[in-house]
Amino acid sequence: VSLNSEGNHVKHHVLIDGNGQEWPFSSILSIVIQKQQAIGRYKAQKNIIKDSIVRLDEYETLLYEAESLKLAQEGVYNKELSIFNSLKDDRLRTSKEIASLNQDSSLIKKMTDSELRDKLSNLNSNQKRLHNRLSIAEENFRKIEEVYIKCEAKFKNRLTEYKNWQKHYENDKEQLEKIQRKNVPILENYEHILNALTKVLAKR
Repeated sequence: VSLNSEGNHVKHHVLIDGNGQEWPFSSILSIVIQKQQAIGRYKAQKNIIKDSIVRLDEYETLLYEAESLKLAQEGVYNKELSIFNSLKDDRLRTSKEIASLNQDSSLIKKMTDSELRDKLSNLNSNQKRLHNRLSIAEENFRKIEEVYIKCEAKFKNRLTEYKNWQKHYENDKEQLEKIQRKNVPILENYEHILNALTKVLAKR
């Protein structure tokens, strides 16, 4: 019973569902409002997930691009490192050969002064060329190494971003599941009321 706009008492009919539960007008109105709110929350969370999927795809693309760039630069880095190490080995071998030649008295005795000078001159010239080539190779290698380190750092950052957003996406899905579980009793009550109301209208 409630008062209308004129102050008169008005008796409201009670709706009874298939389970025998009574639903007064105020409860019906509350369930209808709750149902609309439940649908609104569900749709809003679905849109959030849709946006998360788009962002996740974007981060995955950026991650793939960073990884491809890193792998390409890694190939250049390894090639230059191999050249640099090879030149260092050549220079070391030449240095050892010069040192050995100067220290090996038996070998020196077998060679004339002219032969010894020519041999040492060739070795020293070769060592000088190797030193110049090594300096250039080291400079190139350091530049490439710097680029590779930056590519590697960028890849790691992209990987972190992707994992963070992946976690964000999983949290969004979990939130949707919570909303769905919370909506179940509301939607069930709404269905009970709707079925009861349909039966009442069918009898008229």
